[in-house]
Amino acid sequence: MVISFRFVFLWATVGLVACDEVPSRPDPASPAPPPPIFSQVPVDETPAKPAPRASKKPADESRKSAEAAPTEPALDARLVRVTDGDTISVKVDGKRESVRLIGIDTPETKHSPRGPQPFADEATDALRGLLGRHPLQLRLDAEERDRYGRLLAYVYANDVFVNEAMIRQGWARALRIPPNVRHAKTFDRLAREARRERLGIWATPN
Repeated sequence: MVISFRFVFLWATVGLVACDEVPSRPDPASPAPPPPIFSQVPVDETPAKPAPRASKKPADESRKSAEAAPTEPALDARLVRVTDGDTISVKVDGKRESVRLIGIDTPETKHSPRGPQPFADEATDALRGLLGRHPLQLRLDAEERDRYGRLLAYVYANDVFVNEAMIRQGWARALRIPPNVRHAKTFDRLAREARRERLGIWATPN
């Protein structure tokens, strides 16, 4: 009976010690925050201004050449007579005017103090054919008249630019006299082409 009591007492003691030695489970630790990807720099929330667009216009666009200058209002005219390849007589508002075509020079006719030159008659006939019986429009350049009192004009007949056509067909040389040079570059180019193709007065070497 004494042995049983001791056994029970021993068993109870061992059980209490075992219970005291069972480690308690610690609370799970909170996970550490991940390292920052970007440094904590204050962000400026002010919206950025859009960059200005690059201009597509060339730097020298504002520099207008004489050829690009706006044309003057046209004067309505009626043909009276063709004097030679670069001079005509017209009526403007009932008044007779002698008109020298700007930018061209044709061979002198027999009426010239210097006497007739080759192709003078052909150039005169060419101008007469371009003018026809159409109503004319005269456009001026920087100067209105030359020293002889003649009107200086670009002549248009039925939408044909007569000054230009005379050079293009080879019946006139390009004549550059400042300040009336609005179409001088074009006239120079057309004269070179006509000479290269031996048109009109360029048909034979001069």
